[in-house]
Amino acid sequence: MAITKQIVSLMGGEILVESELGAGTCFTIIVKLQIASDEQIKVWEKSRISISREEGLSGKRVLLCEDHPLNTKIAIKLLEAKGMLVEHAENGQIGVELFQQSDEGFYDVVLMDIRMPVMDGLDAARAIRTLSRKDAQTIPIVAMTANAFAEDMKQTKEAGMNVHLSKPIQTELLYSTLSDLLK
Repeated sequence: MAITKQIVSLMGGEILVESELGAGTCFTIIVKLQIASDEQIKVWEKSRISISREEGLSGKRVLLCEDHPLNTKIAIKLLEAKGMLVEHAENGQIGVELFQQSDEGFYDVVLMDIRMPVMDGLDAARAIRTLSRKDAQTIPIVAMTANAFAEDMKQTKEAGMNVHLSKPIQTELLYSTLSDLLK
């Protein structure tokens, strides 16, 4: 919520909260947005088409380790929109087990949340890197986390992760990062 408030504030907007015990909570976000011109839409569509051609993400296998249901749903939609095949693990231990049980080279990339129950993402990345199989050392592992401080990035590198992406995930940055890692 703090991240959302910051983003909405930067956009000159506001968040309203209405809560009723036993009934639930309603969040209203108010922001003023410009309507895109026809020219801006054409430029955006043209760049989107050229980006998707260059990515080469279709058919790539992703192991998504994420415990939050909404984050999982969003990540799967984004990845599947590019034709990627996604397998989900709700914690790091399950992620390590799925990787370990798969054939060598089965997964092309691992997307790893950091804070998860049972086994966190740092320990899961370390566990994958210590497995005695060739792809354990080479598979790209991408941290996807709200932890965005320099110390957090240092920890992900030390755990054997290749890239650190901060949440909320920027769609085009995710796609370009995956494209670069999977070339």
